[in-house]
Amino acid sequence: MASIRAIYRNGQLQPLDRVELTDGQEVRIQILDEHSRTRAVLADILIHVEEPDLQDSFDEISLQREIDAAVKGVTLSDLIIEERKEGR
Repeated sequence: MASIRAIYRNGQLQPLDRVELTDGQEVRIQILDEHSRTRAVLADILIHVEEPDLQDSFDEISLQREIDAAVKGVTLSDLIIEERKEGR
C-alpha cells in the first residue's frame, strides 16, 4: 500500500508524487485533507490510559504494615547518636 499526495483540479485528482501503477489498474482511494491526515497520524500513535480507581484498590492499613516492616530496625537518627557516643 502506498500513500501519495495529489491535487484535485477540474474534476480529476492529479498525483504530486510518482505512482507505480499499470494503465487501467483499479485502485482504492481514501481522501484526507492535511488536517484530517494529521489527526489520523496522531490517533495512530496516541495511547489511551485509564486512571486506576484508587478507592477500590488502595488499602491504607496494608500499606502502612508494609512500610513499617520495611523500616523496622535501627533508625538513621539512632545510628548517628550511637556514632557520636563512640566518637567517630
